[in-house]
Amino acid sequence: HLMNMVFLFFIAKIIGGYLGLSVKQGLAVASVATLWWGIHPLHMSSVLYVIQRMNLLSHFFMLATVLAYLNMRNWMIGRESFFAFMLLGATVLIGIIFAVLSKENGVLIPAFLLAIEFSFFSHHTNRRQVVYWRLVRWVILAMPLLFLVGYLIWNWQSMMDAYAHRDFTMSERVLTQSRVLWMYVQSILFPISGQYGVVHDNVAISFSLFNPVSTFFSVLSWIAVISLAVVLVVVQKRYVVFSFAVFFFLAGHVLESTVIPLELYFEHRNYLASFGLIYALCWFLLLESKALSSLLNGLKKGLLVCLIAIFSLVSVDVARLWANPTEQAFAWVMQSPDSLRANQYLFAVVSKDGQRELANKLNEKMMLNWPEAGLSYLCNAPDSSLDSDSSAQTQLMEKIASAKITRWEIRELKGFIIKENGQGGCQGLPESTILALFDALTESLSKKTAGTNENELYELVGRYYFAEGRYHEAIKAWQQYYHQKPSAMIAYFMAYSFHKVGDRGKASSTLRVAKEQLKNDVAGYDRKMRKLENLEALLKGPAL
Repeated sequence: HLMNMVFLFFIAKIIGGYLGLSVKQGLAVASVATLWWGIHPLHMSSVLYVIQRMNLLSHFFMLATVLAYLNMRNWMIGRESFFAFMLLGATVLIGIIFAVLSKENGVLIPAFLLAIEFSFFSHHTNRRQVVYWRLVRWVILAMPLLFLVGYLIWNWQSMMDAYAHRDFTMSERVLTQSRVLWMYVQSILFPISGQYGVVHDNVAISFSLFNPVSTFFSVLSWIAVISLAVVLVVVQKRYVVFSFAVFFFLAGHVLESTVIPLELYFEHRNYLASFGLIYALCWFLLLESKALSSLLNGLKKGLLVCLIAIFSLVSVDVARLWANPTEQAFAWVMQSPDSLRANQYLFAVVSKDGQRELANKLNEKMMLNWPEAGLSYLCNAPDSSLDSDSSAQTQLMEKIASAKITRWEIRELKGFIIKENGQGGCQGLPESTILALFDALTESLSKKTAGTNENELYELVGRYYFAEGRYHEAIKAWQQYYHQKPSAMIAYFMAYSFHKVGDRGKASSTLRVAKEQLKNDVAGYDRKMRKLENLEALLKGPAL
């Protein structure tokens, strides 16, 4: 993070030159903007959340590439040549490769550079420079983004399939992002201690342009802001720092805040995108305006000092919470009581601390309010709630039957229900509860079009019965799976179950089907073939 601040400081100095600032002014704005960006509480989850090391590393390469590009660009003015063009292109390409290998949004390097190009270099006067730098923008900067668009189109069906596991459609996500982007702007410019963290999984979905009505005003205001930014660059050629702030912010959200079926809100998406807004505000508050009196210019600088002080205090408070998981967990639930992630985190913390009574209450809350995501918490339920005639279990199963269950929840259940090799499974979970759960899941899935989710359930049921030694029931479940989606490994499990019940004829014929089916399954072919060959050798041995 400190190295990223260094890169950003030098980038900000260069931008000051593009804005016509003196060396002293450029240094002052760059220093204050970088300091503000570096201590911003919005970036605490990027710095302190261990998994976001990939975000920091990716932005390290992104910022290094942007800085190298801007320095090379300044050097190339008046020295435009094919060699310089190739060197610039190689620099951007290498930067993209290293950034993407750290995290996928490293592909946004060209988007950030295009934001700078359009904001500050739309008016070359030399005709040769106009043609040359237009070629740079199209070939070096725009082409990688076009490849990204092509990749998304090529994988469009897979992306649409992924929406089946979300609570929103693609159009709903795009509409919701118009509101989420304004939430980001508010978090960047107006600090509120309780709003920072990773428990924003409860963002209200925009189901249409007018539901909620704030969606309409969000979309309308973004159209107005973008239009103004374009006019200031193309027509007015003034206050382009505003245009830079808008384009730079939106460039950072091109990937994660558009059509890709990711979660709706995460702070770390603003790690670099926030800098344009921060720089523009520092530019406005720090530089003296001839149109204002000395008193008002002084008040602007005083306001800037107060803002940085407030943001610093909020960052200290956020960092203190990250250093105390128990206090953080309680604070996040108070901040977002309807957040599943916040409740899961608090449940994990109090369970580890041995607060069993509170853990049970949280567990029951999650099972009843989020049955589609809290199925695994059945293992942690109080014994009284697991009785087949208990109202708690009845209410839970009714919730599950009406919930939107995806393959991910069913897969999560596997480790909690199935005992394999003496491991896994809920030690005290009655079979009546497990069978009631299977019935509720079946009812839930029957309300949607038959498909992969049902297959996942059939496999889960089959694995459960197989682990319990009830091979006839396992065969029945796997036959239902295979009927919808032929699979070599499901055929293998059926063959193994036939072997277990002593039906060697069906075991051998089913094994032949599995080997034939495996010809169409290239993923893990050698490993799967070894399983089939081991079973074949077993069938040739003495009968059970």
